[in-house]
Amino acid sequence: MKNVCADGSNYCKFVSPEIVLAMGINRNRESVFRFKRFEVRNELAAMKVGTDGVLLGAVCPVNGYVNALDVGTGTGLIALMLAQRNQALSITAVEIDADAASEARMNVAASPWHDRITVVEGDFNKMLSDGLAGRYDIVVSNPPYFATTLKSPDSSRAMARHETGLSYDTLVNSASALLTAQGAMVFISPADREDDITMSIALRGLHVTRLISVYTKIGAKTPSRLIWFISTRPGTMCREAVYIGSPEYRELTSDFYL
Repeated sequence: MKNVCADGSNYCKFVSPEIVLAMGINRNRESVFRFKRFEVRNELAAMKVGTDGVLLGAVCPVNGYVNALDVGTGTGLIALMLAQRNQALSITAVEIDADAASEARMNVAASPWHDRITVVEGDFNKMLSDGLAGRYDIVVSNPPYFATTLKSPDSSRAMARHETGLSYDTLVNSASALLTAQGAMVFISPADREDDITMSIALRGLHVTRLISVYTKIGAKTPSRLIWFISTRPGTMCREAVYIGSPEYRELTSDFYL
């Protein structure tokens, strides 16, 4: 990925309809979101298909990996994207909400990769007690966020959008124990959580190898999200940026959007 200018001057102003929908600004959101090689039913899970999940599924490293864990899978979107990108990858998709887990199972069953994705309804925090330490090559998550804002009155949406059941500190701590010796972790966060997440990572003896600042539109001055790439091994951190709607964003997601 190339570094991009803060003023977005190298990018055209065109944003395709599928990107507008993924950004969550379509008032008539589709109940089924159609990608090139699979469909995602988008009705039961509290958090719908959006830019965060699509971008995370597109940039998460998969080459050479055998076992992946998708934490808080929701509709199953990221698990499906990883399965499309690596035909040898087996994915466990964990979801604590019963409705979301049911919808993820339906989406997986209808996909070409149903034999490589297992949806587990349960609490990610309890996976260590199930003897799964050191099992996964890659752990990916689009976790709860907005820890300081008012919670949604809907309990499922509150669980999905807030750190009600899974804080970033808990995610980093538990995921680090589930990784293989050469494993990696990738997740997305609000940009304003950089300092405390950096501290959590350092306290676990882990290393940030790549950090992508995500801007909501071309020309935006400040990022809204960060995508973290974390390794068990030390390395030089590469800091990058991507603008939603830019040619680079469309190239990153070109294997998925129609």
